[in-house]
Amino acid sequence: MATKSFLQSIRTALENDDIPDALKALQALLEHTPKLNEVLHQSGRYADITKQIRLGTISFEEAKLSKNQIRKAILDLVSEIDSQSQKTDIRKELESAISVVNSKNTLINSPISAGGNVQIGDNVQTESTTSRRLRIFLFVLVPLLAISVAFFWYNNQVLNQDLSLKVRIRNQTPSEFLPDPKGKLTLYFGSDTKTKEQQEKEVIFDAIPGKVRGKEIRLEYLAPGFVSLDTSFVLRTQSVDIPVYRNDYYSRLQGSIFEPARKENSPDLPVEGALVQIDGCCEAMTDQLGQFRIDIPFEFQKKKQRILIKKAGYYPKDYTSPIIKGETLEDILIPITQ
Repeated sequence: MATKSFLQSIRTALENDDIPDALKALQALLEHTPKLNEVLHQSGRYADITKQIRLGTISFEEAKLSKNQIRKAILDLVSEIDSQSQKTDIRKELESAISVVNSKNTLINSPISAGGNVQIGDNVQTESTTSRRLRIFLFVLVPLLAISVAFFWYNNQVLNQDLSLKVRIRNQTPSEFLPDPKGKLTLYFGSDTKTKEQQEKEVIFDAIPGKVRGKEIRLEYLAPGFVSLDTSFVLRTQSVDIPVYRNDYYSRLQGSIFEPARKENSPDLPVEGALVQIDGCCEAMTDQLGQFRIDIPFEFQKKKQRILIKKAGYYPKDYTSPIIKGETLEDILIPITQ
């Protein structure tokens, strides 16, 4: 009856969600048996789940599932003990072990300090202190040693290998009238730099020190007609895409229209109301000073534009001129009356 009562107290502890007390009671009972390893394993699992709950690294559902698995394993072990306790010799050993536990005040809900020499399943084998220490060394220290060796090998082998980085230039504002970007890329890492002239849409930087892996590097891109780019990123992959956009270099045509001076050594006269057109795009009228400005939409921007200038009473002009940012176009209209 002592065995039945003891095992029932373990089941009651589990019903009350006192998994630690149930594990302590089983550990005391099976201290010198092969089944102790099962109890120690479940104790370790429970301690790990408790730690993950405290750190917030496991969800409530996952924690509940793990606890239920531990509870089921304990109940299965208790059922196995209960089944084997039907044998007279094993029952006597169990009752003797329980008596030792009770004599040392090792009960559920109190610290466990002893157990009987009970045989359940396999033959009883006691474990020496030296053997236990060797087991701890094999299962704990050896894996840690292997991890340390792998870490140092990674640092000495992988991180010392040179890297290559492929930079892909993505033109985000393509135009059939304007060329693709052709520029210069400069890579900054630590105190070193590498510069490449872009010939294609991809540029490859070779012989980058492996120690740069996982660290922040800086990339600068300059190309005529495009907005300059200066960006930083952590080098984790062997390729990176950089988006580039056109600037406003070809977006404006401005200038002044004059007619020849009527007197020698006099300045040319501004022509007001002259129509200046960019063929197929847009136009503007000159003001009192003969000045005009045309803002060219992106889809009509070109390196060279066909320009038409006309006003009643003047000979028209029709020619092609390059668009140069910051420069002013100056032209002369000849009056027809002259």
